[in-house]
Amino acid sequence: MHLKWIVKKTLPLALATLLISAPVAASSSQNENAARANAAFAEGAAIGVSPVTPSEMTQCSAYWNRWQYVVDSSNVLQFNAALRTELSSNNAKTSAARWLKLSRKRLRHEGLNLDEWVEILDGSNKRADAAYANWVNDEMGGVDELPRALGSC
Repeated sequence: MHLKWIVKKTLPLALATLLISAPVAASSSQNENAARANAAFAEGAAIGVSPVTPSEMTQCSAYWNRWQYVVDSSNVLQFNAALRTELSSNNAKTSAARWLKLSRKRLRHEGLNLDEWVEILDGSNKRADAAYANWVNDEMGGVDELPRALGSC
């Protein structure tokens, strides 16, 4: 009977402690991810290259599109607040649209046809999906890969 009382009294307290501490651990991890993303973005920007081909521009559009999803699907306000302004959802949306528009413009300028552009777009989306999966799973330096690529976009 004594054991029942201990379980009855301490189990709710233990569960409450877990529930309270889990978001703190998650937000700490998310703050670290934001700091890593900010640093990786700065590294990418410091390289000083910028997309010039339709393929590179389309790739940037796809990366920004996936990044917008990262930010929009984050339910940790500290993560979003800790990101550089350049990595905000609004900037990601604007950048994705801008790079796609520039890609199409360059495509017309270079005389490529729509079929070639669809192939480029497909390849860009596959690479962006892989970078997003690496971000989510923190595989192969994924937390750094996507924002570093965005730095050069």
